[in-house]
Order: sequence, then structure tokens, then C-alpha cells
Amino acid sequence: MFEHANSELLVLFLVFVLFLIVAKKAYHVLYNTLIIVFLSALFPYFANGILGMNLPLDLNTSLQFAVLGAILYFSYLYVKLLWVSSRALSRVLAAILSPVILLIKSVFKRKKKKGEGSEERD
Repeated sequence: MFEHANSELLVLFLVFVLFLIVAKKAYHVLYNTLIIVFLSALFPYFANGILGMNLPLDLNTSLQFAVLGAILYFSYLYVKLLWVSSRALSRVLAAILSPVILLIKSVFKRKKKKGEGSEERD
């Protein structure tokens, strides 16, 4: 009976730790998104004042740049996720396939040595 309660407590603890990790990551993404949206909304004012561009300074323009900033940030996160995932996948595949590759190389080396030996005899 105690083993069952202990295993449930362990699973509950692991789920709680996982929840905290995911919540912290979500908080950072939300915080960064808000900063990027705010700075993107200010960009038309910066472009007009510093760069001398002629952008309309209204709510519509600010919202367009804010949405564009959020889209670019989420696109960056997506590409970063793909990059990290592909690196991890390539490491796993390399670890799985390395014995097979070594076996294939050793077979070809043996065949090459046999082929060189027969040519020398002729």
C-alpha cells in the first residue's frame, strides 16, 4: 500500500516540477513578446524622428508594426526550435548509426585490402 502512495507522490512531484519549468519558459516568452511588441509599436515614431521617414503616426501604423514584431519574434522562436531539434536529432542518429557506419567502413577496408593483395600477386 505504501509503495503505491509513494509512486503517486513521486509522479505528482515530477509533474509539478515539469509544470514549473514550462510556466517559467512561458513567462519569459510572454515577457519578451510584450517588450518586442512595445518597441515595434514605437518604431514609426523613431523612423520619423531619427531616420527622417514619412510614416503616418496613427494607431493603425503602430498596431501594424506591433503585430509584425510579434510575428517576427514567433518566427524566430520557431526557427530556433527547429534548429535545436535538428541538432538533437542529428546527434541521436549519429549515436545510433555510428556502429553501422564503422561496420560498413571495416567491410570496405577488408574488400579493398583483398583487392590490392590480388593485384600485387599478378
